[in-house]
Amino acid sequence: MYPSSTSSSERSLDDRREAFRLLLRLAMFALPLVSFLLAAELVLVRTGDSWPVERVVSAQEKDPTLLFGRGYLAQQFNLYKLETLRRRAPRLLVAGSSRVLQLRDLHFRPLDGLFYNAGGALQGLEDLVVLGDLLAEGGLPLPETLIVGIDPWWLRSDATLRSWLSEKDLRDAALRPQGHLAAILQLARGHRIPLRALLHGAGGESPHLGLPAVGSLALEQGNGFRHDGSRQYSPRILVEYLKNPVFVDREEPPVIERIRKGTHQFAGRPVLDPVRLDRLVSALAALDDRGIEVVAWLPTFSDESARALEESPELSSWWRDYRVLVPSTLAEKGIACVPHLTPSALGLDDRYLFDGYHPSEVLLTRVVPLIVAASDRGSLLRSVDLEGLKKLLENERVIPLAFEAPGRRD
Repeated sequence: MYPSSTSSSERSLDDRREAFRLLLRLAMFALPLVSFLLAAELVLVRTGDSWPVERVVSAQEKDPTLLFGRGYLAQQFNLYKLETLRRRAPRLLVAGSSRVLQLRDLHFRPLDGLFYNAGGALQGLEDLVVLGDLLAEGGLPLPETLIVGIDPWWLRSDATLRSWLSEKDLRDAALRPQGHLAAILQLARGHRIPLRALLHGAGGESPHLGLPAVGSLALEQGNGFRHDGSRQYSPRILVEYLKNPVFVDREEPPVIERIRKGTHQFAGRPVLDPVRLDRLVSALAALDDRGIEVVAWLPTFSDESARALEESPELSSWWRDYRVLVPSTLAEKGIACVPHLTPSALGLDDRYLFDGYHPSEVLLTRVVPLIVAASDRGSLLRSVDLEGLKKLLENERVIPLAFEAPGRRD
């Protein structure tokens, strides 16, 4: 009996040793993965990419110079803009796609404290309708005046019906494990550590302009949202312009290439859909019925892009209807509209755009007086300091792309 008992004890001890060795091998195997996950999460925390949107908005309220731009975690323009709108309740609101993002509070002084740019939150006509519903139902505070930038692809007969603002899941990626996992995978695929962002950390200085920044994109490139909702492009673009002051279509692929090859927003043979135009008019009229003054605006394309659109057999009819039919239809319904104007029509040239369809803040200094002129006589916009706008252009540091230009030594 004793030998049998001893043998059983030895086998039990051997089993435990084998289990321990297996666990050790598993731990050694998992150690690199766990180490990477912890290091990646440290990047998100250190740079501020993992800051929840609510924390960012609060921080920008305390420090209006703060720049926000996530690099790895989902940027969620819609969530960020909606949260800010609820907090600030601006009386003067800009809405549209990224093409309106260079309208800034400094364009509307002395109304700068009442202004917010929700650009980037609207990706199509459906988003405009949802925005109107949110305003009507009390989901967002009502502004006194709304400036809406309208893109031509919103009115294509084959335009997407998806609404970015009505996505079922608008939870902050910073508060979701899936959001962190997606960011970590992106970091792994990039094969690059954001050293500058890690060195400075959330609240550190952005490159060239030295703005306090949160998020790896803002810390690495100086690219992000300002307190007023407008977009700060990477100052590296400004540095490159100072070295070689010519127009560059910086979109990827360039807008002019998209037009000539018929890709992206310019694919196929688009037609302006009268049903969608009616829906646009109805959406804007509903906002007007809520007591909101609406000024529509057709944002600027470069002269190069506009010529290509006019000369394209596939695109010219759609382009003409957008420029002519949209403003005339809105005017018939009593909705103010600033028509599409190329840089040359504004006395400028294509150097005043970042690419084929994103106008700079300097170009928009010529557009704002037109928006003011289109507004009602008793409009909030009538108090905009137009003389002050002229002085902005006279500042010796102004270049075609920006008011705050880096020094030439940069």
